[in-house]
Amino acid sequence: MNGSALSVDTPTGVVPMSLEASASGTGVVDEVANIDATVLSDPNYCAEYAEDVYAALRENETRTAPLPNYMAAQRDITPAMRAILMDWLVEVAEEYRLKSETLFLTINYIDRFLSKRNVKRCKLQLVGVAAMLVASKFEEIYPPLVKDFVFITDNTYSRAQVIQMETIILQTLKFELVVSTPLPFLVRYARAVDDLPDEILSLARYYCECTIHSYDFLKYPPSLTAAASLCLALSTRGWNYWSPSLSYYSGFTSDDLQACILDLTGVLANEPSAQLQGVWEKYSHSKWHRVSRSRIWTTGDFVPFATDTNPSSRSASRPTQSGHRHTASLPPAIFR
Repeated sequence: MNGSALSVDTPTGVVPMSLEASASGTGVVDEVANIDATVLSDPNYCAEYAEDVYAALRENETRTAPLPNYMAAQRDITPAMRAILMDWLVEVAEEYRLKSETLFLTINYIDRFLSKRNVKRCKLQLVGVAAMLVASKFEEIYPPLVKDFVFITDNTYSRAQVIQMETIILQTLKFELVVSTPLPFLVRYARAVDDLPDEILSLARYYCECTIHSYDFLKYPPSLTAAASLCLALSTRGWNYWSPSLSYYSGFTSDDLQACILDLTGVLANEPSAQLQGVWEKYSHSKWHRVSRSRIWTTGDFVPFATDTNPSSRSASRPTQSGHRHTASLPPAIFR
């Protein structure tokens, strides 16, 4: 490589894509394993376009980000009300068997809408179900019907009100529904870890989903939230490293993740709370390896992660997955 050594830990937090590529011409530097080489023939991955796809996602996450301080302009709702709404929507998503990606889309639509419109607390739940209706139509093969969302609110709102709010949301967002969420980034980063147990990936997903309760996490881009969640999940299970491959494919060094991880441990220290149990309950079942029932790191436990380029000696169990049907609770009284 012209005598120059690769420095993965760049101070900017983004590994330059102009680093000299390997002789294979894949765009991956010699010191980093090409995670796309083994799936070139798999149409589900579109490996030949992977770098372009994730570069576009990184660009898109900035363009479609909600304002991190929009609550300052809201007169009738608070971060606590937002947290309760998000947790209830987790239960709704479980009730209708929606994808986690649909949930994250819903949250983005809600936060972007609230960044632009003032909402009374009595309408906050209506915004939530209408946003989930939009996200379901975008992401799901068989989305729930309008009547399902009317039912799940205990008929607090009419069919006409849900449809009207759906229209208002779409117009406010200017129909810009293609947004970046943490999950695609998390899946990408996980493939950069050799022999990553499914249980650790489930734990990282749990950590990611716990952040939806915290309005403060709007200051972090989804790509960073995903990286911090995986880094903390690895550490929780004793894999205390952030490898050159993880730095390369995520674009973040371990130092870049420290602030986000510390905030994440603060969130996890309060999981579950009396009012926020939806995410904990979801991940307490075998489908997700019951990861929410395992020991969770707290702020006092956290120590900086070391770089470890040889994690192959570590292992973890992989419990059997099974389906689960969750029943959503009645709408939170706080919105009445």
